[in-house]
Amino acid sequence: MALGVSRTAGTPHTNLIEAALDDFIASNDGIKPALYSVWSQWGSRGGETGCQVGKGSCRFPRQTLEMLDDKGIMGVVWWEPVDPQNQLKAKYARHKATYKFHKNDSYIRTWAQEAKAFGQERDTKIVLRFAHEPNGTWFPWTVGYFDNTPDTYKRLWRYVWRIFKQEGALPYVDFLWSVAKKVCRGCNPFIKVYPGDKFVRYVGVTAFNWGKQKSWQPMVKVLELPMKRLWQVTHKPVIISELASHFRPFSKSKAAWIKTGYKKTYSKWSRVKAVLYLDSRQPQETFGHPDWRLVKSKPGESAEAAYAQISAMPKFQGSLQ
Repeated sequence: MALGVSRTAGTPHTNLIEAALDDFIASNDGIKPALYSVWSQWGSRGGETGCQVGKGSCRFPRQTLEMLDDKGIMGVVWWEPVDPQNQLKAKYARHKATYKFHKNDSYIRTWAQEAKAFGQERDTKIVLRFAHEPNGTWFPWTVGYFDNTPDTYKRLWRYVWRIFKQEGALPYVDFLWSVAKKVCRGCNPFIKVYPGDKFVRYVGVTAFNWGKQKSWQPMVKVLELPMKRLWQVTHKPVIISELASHFRPFSKSKAAWIKTGYKKTYSKWSRVKAVLYLDSRQPQETFGHPDWRLVKSKPGESAEAAYAQISAMPKFQGSLQ
């Protein structure tokens, strides 16, 4: 199983991403993650009309991916059809507009061409987590916003995938279709937003242990229902795209959650090929998340140390290459 980490949400600056990554590696007893998340948002243009290097994250993140590749780490790019300055703007989110009028063809095609060039020159590939959690209600590309429907979402996905195929990028890009764990009120079952096996290399899920009051759940319990639902949709290999736990003050629960959970997940589900831990605090202000980071839960007990112990085990030093 390959282990990955998500830390630096939103920043397009390679030096900041590398600093955060190096800090993680140092805290992880020098063990590098196999995967690391990189954000790329269609509308993040730094005030420019085009994708300008260093001014926004919309351009293919070549410099960052080269830095990761130099360290032997595979990039997992969260490719989000959104304008971060106005998440309610329909320019990138309305699936019918994107599909019918081809307004973003040039951008998508250029991105695919750059992904192919990177893969060819580096003899490597990336995982592309495109338009994630479509079954939720919190992102502008998800079903329920504007005129988005399950059918238009699937058409958008297939349309983008076909452009990558036309440009010869698919040998270097593994598409990751990733849903939210919870099928909540207003959310859609997994099967309704699945674009089909032909258009997907990996399937994934976001699953958190929120830890509120009596709702504390072990990792296997957190993953059990979404894994069952994914199995009903497809037998494609699984990447746990976002995984994290709250902590109980003055207890060892978060560290124990990690130590026990990774081992049991590895034993229970052979189709789980990678797990990415959300070692970040950035989403909290927006989505009301607790502190997911690998931090100390009490003096002398650290989730960070527990994660380092897991990382040192040979069975958790796999790769997706």
